Amino acid sequence: MTDLARQQCFHHPGREAIVRCPSCHRDFCRECVTEHEDRYLCSACLLGESARKTDPKRRVGVPVGAMLALAGLLTAWIVYYAATEYMVMRSSADHNYRVWHAR
Repeated sequence: MTDLARQQCFHHPGREAIVRCPSCHRDFCRECVTEHEDRYLCSACLLGESARKTDPKRRVGVPVGAMLALAGLLTAWIVYYAATEYMVMRSSADHNYRVWHAR
């Protein structure tokens, strides 16, 4: 007889174990395991697997909203600066042709 045939279910001591969970290495009966991605897992390990997949870690250190606000302010400043430089250039070009006399 194999070692697994002599084992009993972790949750049901009177039942024969048919599967050993690959994650926690405990023996379980048919009712205590579920097939997940071609493996038989116990309910506790299955819950842990689903928690890891649904809770991805965020790797962004700076919030995206703050970066977008900073980019917007920078763009507005550049547009304002370019507009004022254009206005100064246009107004100085108009004044070059006028003769102002202080009398």
